[in-house]
Formats: sequence, structure tokens, C-alpha cells
Amino acid sequence: MPDTEFLRKVSRMSIDGIYVYDLELQTNVYVNDRYTQITGYRADDINVMRPSEFAELFHPEDRQAVFDHRDKVIADRSGNSHSLRYRFRHRNGSWIWCQSLDMAFTRDEEGRCTQVIGSFIDISDLIENERRARDLGIMMEAMLANVSTAALVIDADNQLHVFNDAAQKLLDYKPPRLPMPFELELTFAERESLSFVGDPLQEAQVGIFYDNRILALYPGERKPLKYVRMSSIPLHGTTGNRVMFTLKDVTEDETNRQQRERAERLDALGQLTGGIAHDFNNVLASILPTAQVAQKLTQDPQSLKLLGIIESSAKRGALLANRLLAFARRQPVTESDVHVGTLLDNLSDLAQSTVGRQVAFRCLPTDDNIYVHCDAAQLENALLNLIINSRDAIIETGKGGEVTVACRRCAPLDQSSPMIEFTVTDDGPGMSEAVMARAFDPFFTTRSTTSGTGLGLSTVYGFAKQADGHVKLYSDRGIGTTVRLSLPAIIRNRPHLGDMPQAAPADTVRGRGTTILVVEDEPDLLQSVVEFLRILDFNPVPALNGEVALAEMAKRRDIDLLITDIMMPGGMNGFELAIAAREVQPDLGIIYMSGYTGFVNDERRQVDGAFLQKPCDMTSLSRALRNALGERVD
Repeated sequence: MPDTEFLRKVSRMSIDGIYVYDLELQTNVYVNDRYTQITGYRADDINVMRPSEFAELFHPEDRQAVFDHRDKVIADRSGNSHSLRYRFRHRNGSWIWCQSLDMAFTRDEEGRCTQVIGSFIDISDLIENERRARDLGIMMEAMLANVSTAALVIDADNQLHVFNDAAQKLLDYKPPRLPMPFELELTFAERESLSFVGDPLQEAQVGIFYDNRILALYPGERKPLKYVRMSSIPLHGTTGNRVMFTLKDVTEDETNRQQRERAERLDALGQLTGGIAHDFNNVLASILPTAQVAQKLTQDPQSLKLLGIIESSAKRGALLANRLLAFARRQPVTESDVHVGTLLDNLSDLAQSTVGRQVAFRCLPTDDNIYVHCDAAQLENALLNLIINSRDAIIETGKGGEVTVACRRCAPLDQSSPMIEFTVTDDGPGMSEAVMARAFDPFFTTRSTTSGTGLGLSTVYGFAKQADGHVKLYSDRGIGTTVRLSLPAIIRNRPHLGDMPQAAPADTVRGRGTTILVVEDEPDLLQSVVEFLRILDFNPVPALNGEVALAEMAKRRDIDLLITDIMMPGGMNGFELAIAAREVQPDLGIIYMSGYTGFVNDERRQVDGAFLQKPCDMTSLSRALRNALGERVD
């Protein structure tokens, strides 16, 4: 029997339940008051139980583990204690979770264990909390995996603990494991000025937090600018002072807002500048003729010199006023049917002398039967402004060396009105996204403070709107820039639009189910091309970027032709996609599409293919498909 006096002393000092289990009797021969409080059983209740009845007090799922644990304690002659968690039936019939610590208590003369002493506590609340925490973790993991908002959790030691699927998509990164050091280099900027701000991740560690703040995000080299709505939330009580960051991709909404507000600002500013320019013109209207008359009334060299300065300054002021009026769409207009070929011939001579010898200038020939209805002087001035912008960008940066002007008829696939499209293309330094965002704003310029008024592109914008046309900019750093000026087309000496690019029967192809992979990052244009190909009995496979396109090629082997945009956001352009696609399918046909016309004869094109300028008309696309696919189409 155990030393009961010793046990009583120990029991009075312990807050745990204490018991002594006798191996021969297979039941507890001693329990303290705390044991009774926890289990509801008194010593007499236990003593009268048969071994089988006592064994049934342990949960069926834990019973074998209890027996194995007992055998382990009995076999251990080193005097070590052993711990176990199990469920025990309370006297009221409920199950309680217990955690015990057991060791050999008495031994016989041969050293065999005869009794085991143990202490235990009720851990039911702990087990319940662990279960809730586990369930909560599972639910939170499922929620984080399925929400569209990126979520990151980082501690004070820069260890990354959470990085959900939306974060992987937004930042184009998948951590190999968690936790791990956070190694992404993210740059944030103000959404309007694009001026850099402090690192929100570092600021959070010193107590500076963001609440639904919209920022511009540069997620890394060769990755496109995005706009995110960011919040940083301290997770008080967590190990390592963890902080959760949420980033909602609002690029589309923010881009639409900026475009809408920019248009509103331009309209408001146009009204203001129109009035100022008219008053300015009235002042100049008296200065310029007065100076010219005064020159005829004097022979004094010094006076003539001063009057010449006044005349020259007045002429520059008149030019500035005309540009302001063009931007405000209030410039006097003398509209007529303008023969484009004649206008470009006249412009070519003027532009050649303006560009100078440092930059090569080309004016590509155009169809003789192209007319637009507009003010010829304003059109010529708009094209000259674009040429001068390209020239200045090349000269000031020393990058590139050629400016090209071209014109074509354009009947977009979206069935909008036929247009005459003028393009001015250079192979210069290109523009950053920040510069492109403000390129048409009046008085915005990247030149030095001593040159440029910042009204060149805004004047072109004003003229395009006044003529019911539009202007669009394509540019990429280190590649070049194309400005497309589109004006409504008119047809001379034709009763219908028969000379416009329509899907004429001679040019229409029938795809006979031929599969074409179409890669375009603008969803509307992608859908337009896809629908047109379906009409022509092709089987189009759409993809918004190069990575998706390669994934499609990995899944299927029936693709006969690749039509791809060239300048696409993300890590892969059209040239790189063509190289990767040819590695998968060496005989794959390639058609390139781009709004930037400088790619037509680009020497970096390692994979040859036809080139189509966006927006592509039906005839051009049909002709390119027939040339690329040959006998596979009708």
C-alpha cells in the first residue's frame, strides 16, 4: 500500500488531481480531493469498480493509448515521468479531457513496478480553444485563398507569415515556403503625382498605419504600374508584433477616374484659355501692325533693331495664342475637303527642313484617293507638332534617329465609322507610364525650363476633338513612340463606301475550324478579334498575356497560328512570346499586331511574321490570315 501520510501531504500542496494505480487490482487505490472535484468520483467509488468497469471510464478511442502509456511507465526503470492526453468519463456522464503525468511509485523486491502514481489536470477548455483555433485557422485560410484582396502578414523581423492567392496574383510572386524573409522590393507612390512615398511595410513597424489609402504600386522591374487600395492593420498580441497588409487592385477604376477627371479638367481649362487667348490676340493684333508700320517710318538702325524684336516677340505670342485656341477648340476653322496626298507632300518639305540633319525623316506614300474634311492648316500644324516632339526627344536624349509619318484608311473590327489615320512614329527613348498619363495635359513638358511650352500634344488633342476625331499614344521606354491621329473619312467621287476597307468577297477567308491563338492585353480588342475570327469559321483561343498563351499551348496541340500584340504589360512582350512559342511548336505561323508602327522592320524580331497595325481592318486581317495559312483556309 502507498505511504498515505506522504500522499496526504503532497495532495494538500498540489492543485492537480493525484491518484495511485495498483497493477494487481487494476484500479486506483488512492485519489485526493482534487481528483474527486475534477472527475466527480470519490475513492470509495473507484475502489468498488471491477477492472473492466474502471477501463470503461476511458474513452473508447483513447483506451488503447492509455494501456500503452501505462505499459511504457511500468517498463521505464530510469524513474522518468511520462505524459498523456486522454478523455475520461465524468461521474455525470460527460467526457472531460485530461492531461496526466505518470511514473513508477512502488516496486517489489525484484524491482518490478507494482504501483503507478500520477497527477492530472482538466484541459477540456484548452482542448476546446485549440479546436476553435484550428477551425478558425482552416476557415481563415479558406477565406484568404478565395478573396480578391491581397493579404500579407509580416512581423517586426521582416518574416512573411501569410501571402494569399490574391497577393501571389497581384505581385506575381509565389513564396516557396512560409514563414520566410519578405524579399520583394515594392515601390509605392502618390496616385496623382506619382512621387514616391515611404515604404508602408517599414512605416507600420514604427506605428504609422494606412487606412484604405490609394497608392500607385511599382511591383518590380518590367512589371506594369498598378493602383492599389492599401490598409495596414496591427495584430496586437501576436508573436513578433505582426502586421497585416491588405491591397485591393483598383487599377481599372483608378484609370477610368483619372481619364474622366482629366477630360473634365481639359474642358474646363479649354473654356478658360479660350477667353484668355482671344484677349491676348486682340492685344497682339495692335502691337504687331504698329511695329511693322513703325519700321517703315524710321531709318535709325537702333530703332529698327528694337522694332524687329517687338515684331518677332509679337509673332511668337500670336503662335502661342493660336495653340491655346486650338487646345480650347475655339480657333477659327476654315474646313474643306483636304486631299491627304497633297497635304503630306507639302508637309514633307517643311518637316524635312524643320527636323534638320541630326534626325532622318520619312513620309511614306499613301493612296491617292484619301480625303478628310477639316481645317488643312490645323491638320498640318498638328502633324508638325508631333514631328517636332519626336525630333526633340531624339536629339535631347541621343537615343534613336528616325521619324516616320504615314497615313492609311482604317475600318476597325468593332464596326465603328471608317477613319483616316495619321501616324507619327519615332525610334526614340519612349515615355514612362507617368509621362504618358500627363502627355496631353496643357503646359506639361519634360524639356528644360528654357524650351517648350507644353502645348504641342494638347494642341493636337484639341484639334482632334474639334474635328470629331481622336488621338491615341503608344509608347514604351527604350523602344519608341507612335501617336495616332484619326479623323473621319470622306470619299470623293464614290456614291458609297466601296473604296473603304470592307470584308470584300475576294479577301474574305473561311477558316474551316483552324485554331488561332490570339494574345492581346486590351480585353475589348481581344473580344473584337475573337468574334471576327469566329464569323470567319476559325476556332479562336483568347489569351490576355504571354504566360496564359504558353499555358494554352502546353494544353493543346491543334494551334495553327499565333496572333500577338507586341507591347504587353508583365514580363513577356510579343517578340519573346513568339520565340517561346516556336520552341514548343517550330512550324507555328506568327502575325504581330501593334499600335506602335516602328516595329514593322524591327531588327530585334528573331521570329519572322506578318505585321498588322492596330486598329486592324477586316480586309488587312483577312489578307494576313490567307498569306499565313495558305491552303488551310478557303
